[in-house]
Amino acid sequence: MRRTVIVALVSAAAVVSVGCGSQTPADCQLQSSANGPYIIKFTQSAAVTPGCEANTPDEFADEWQFDPFDNGLIVGFNPRSDLPDPSNPDAPIYAKGHFDQDFPGGDNLCTVSDMSNLEVTGTDPANYEIRDLAFLNTALYLGTTFKADVTYTHNSCTRTYTAQAMNPYRTCATKEDCDPFAQPFASGINSQYDTDCIKDAWATTHTDDPDTGICFFVGPFPGLGGWKPVQ
Repeated sequence: MRRTVIVALVSAAAVVSVGCGSQTPADCQLQSSANGPYIIKFTQSAAVTPGCEANTPDEFADEWQFDPFDNGLIVGFNPRSDLPDPSNPDAPIYAKGHFDQDFPGGDNLCTVSDMSNLEVTGTDPANYEIRDLAFLNTALYLGTTFKADVTYTHNSCTRTYTAQAMNPYRTCATKEDCDPFAQPFASGINSQYDTDCIKDAWATTHTDDPDTGICFFVGPFPGLGGWKPVQ
């Protein structure tokens, strides 16, 4: 599966590099839950309320999954949530919205301006109010990263954040684990992204292991610049 993804990306890059004028633009899309969750880094954009430091830290990570449906509908959910029993497509764990357009604009972004809140249920409930959600979309990127503004509520504490996401989600011990060209098993991460094995507190808190980081962007969205091998 990972090898197939890399081959597809390399092929797409070859098409882009020759500048084929007749290339059909990719429609707005995202990575479905079949490819696992997006790993998301949340970075504070407002001061913390006194007493809420533990519940709304300056930086933290979480996972969201998305699935596309007919007529541009996309549905997001958090894999930590308890699934409704019996099944209920209108349960509040499902954030729903529509792409604002069929194809990306000149900035290669596909936006979702009407996303409903995403509720996390289970042993650690939380709520995400999602605004200005935008996926990077071309035939090369295929919605493998997005950004958003988010208001996060956890244990009665609320704070606003910027969100930056990547798919696939890969944990790592060293940068080599994030290598999109590694043999025999590549990371599956787009080789156009500038990534490293991040072991900052937001990452290791999420993996629950100080020695296990997260393959993630080095810089801000969209995190381009290409894979830089270990020197």
